[in-house]
Amino acid sequence: MASSEDATRCIVPAVTSRFAPRQHPADDALRRHTLQFCETRFNTVARGKYDAAAGGYAEVGGRFVSLLYPEGEEERVQVASLLMLAWVLVDDRIDASLDTDHINRILDELGDAVWLKTPAREPEYHIIADFFGRSDWEPGTLRRCRSGMESYIDGTRVWRAIEITEKPITVDDYMNIRPDNLGWDILLPLHSYVAPAAAAEHRAAESTDTYRAIYRDTGTCVGIALDLGLVNGIRDNHTAWTNIDAILHRSAPKGRSHQDAVDEAIALFHGLEERIKANLTALESPFPSAAAGLRNVYAGSIAWIHELRGRRYAAVDT
Repeated sequence: MASSEDATRCIVPAVTSRFAPRQHPADDALRRHTLQFCETRFNTVARGKYDAAAGGYAEVGGRFVSLLYPEGEEERVQVASLLMLAWVLVDDRIDASLDTDHINRILDELGDAVWLKTPAREPEYHIIADFFGRSDWEPGTLRRCRSGMESYIDGTRVWRAIEITEKPITVDDYMNIRPDNLGWDILLPLHSYVAPAAAAEHRAAESTDTYRAIYRDTGTCVGIALDLGLVNGIRDNHTAWTNIDAILHRSAPKGRSHQDAVDEAIALFHGLEERIKANLTALESPFPSAAAGLRNVYAGSIAWIHELRGRRYAAVDT
């Protein structure tokens, strides 16, 4: 990562949620499946494209989906774990580049894989195309998840352009773009694939203002947790300009330190969780399954980031 100003002097404590995570009953089996897949196939795919050790890919697949989708059907959760591996590798390659043409080629190939437009040229896109080409999709859920991946592609084009050109942005800009850029619009509706009985309710919930507010706030909180995990990080990513701490530091009055910005980001995280709690309660009455699924994806994401501090992300400071 390209470090923010004074990043080495910052103390970044654990960023944990008030919402308790759950894990899938088949957590051990999901982890073993990912480890085997990495050892037999995926580490070879990642080699030469990104540092597999720094990427922590053995923890990206099974453990990630176990925490996000604890009520999902085991077979569907397992195949979703392979999507996560390939997609995170694609995302890592994007974050490690400052070449706009290269980034756009990666995103174009990702879109082709999602929509099965052309035969995939590289193995990670084969994995993604295999997932979106499965026969067990309900058509409405497939359309929704594909559109969610398009949101990621569009948001990432915008986000990387801001990073490369060092365009000034506000916290409000961050809250509007960062959730799409981190893939929130695919991670949430993917619940409808792994738990198809909840699909109709989830789509109905999405049309409400309450859901949209939760989407923005939870996606922002996940972005904050991810960004703070990169402040003192070792991965060779070019994301410092758009990290929440850097945005807050640039907008702060003269004399405020980078540490003050980190502390402000943590305060923003906990303040947003107050609003998330109220909105989840409001959503729960008409849409209990959707609210539970959203809570699980959010709490699981924050827990997973925390678990990988010291591995994929910088260690927790005490």
